[in-house]
Amino acid sequence: MLRAERQPGVNRNQAPSSSIRVYLVEDDALIRECLCAMLDVEPDIEVVGQASRAEQAVLALDSLDVDVVLMDIGLPGVNGIETTRRLKERDIELSVLMLTSHQDEYVEAIEAGATGYIMKSCTSQQLVQAIKATHDGQVPIDPSLTGDLVRQMAELKRGNREALLTQRQMDVLKLVAAGTRYKEIASTLSLSETSVNREMRNIFDRLGVNDAAHAVSEAYKTGLF
Repeated sequence: MLRAERQPGVNRNQAPSSSIRVYLVEDDALIRECLCAMLDVEPDIEVVGQASRAEQAVLALDSLDVDVVLMDIGLPGVNGIETTRRLKERDIELSVLMLTSHQDEYVEAIEAGATGYIMKSCTSQQLVQAIKATHDGQVPIDPSLTGDLVRQMAELKRGNREALLTQRQMDVLKLVAAGTRYKEIASTLSLSETSVNREMRNIFDRLGVNDAAHAVSEAYKTGLF
């Protein structure tokens, strides 16, 4: 059985292993020991190292040959999300699977570079499957979270679209869509006609179109209206 003290793991200069090399980042020693025992029975998974803090993980992963980092979010000091961000800055190819009890931070974790997100309430089989999926380049998300994740990602995407235009540009474009002439738009929004024309040129640039009709069409198509 793998114990929590097992160190230091496989060096990058050693011959590659056919097993999936997993590195654990978890501050609870008992959970680390349980994870090691759970994964030790899997013939194609090998725990090659572990850490209880972000600093230990970042330092160790500079020299270890690792396929998947199993990352807790609630670490002391630097949390797992920021640790993931730092690791991905050093090695963009590194796969990080979040294993956590936090249900409301998966969007932030994925944005930080995590490949997948699974809850600690999962079964051992679900965890093993998630590790293998992460290693294969898939994006495993805990089944209990997928509905909320889709909704949050949709809201995030919509927010990114809306950020294309300023509020004034949105006001101008909505009036254009309603068939309002530039002179009337200027009067309605207390702008000069020159300002309205300038805003329309900016709208064209941001939406990648050449005229007002296409700007309105693109706004409907991308969900701005």
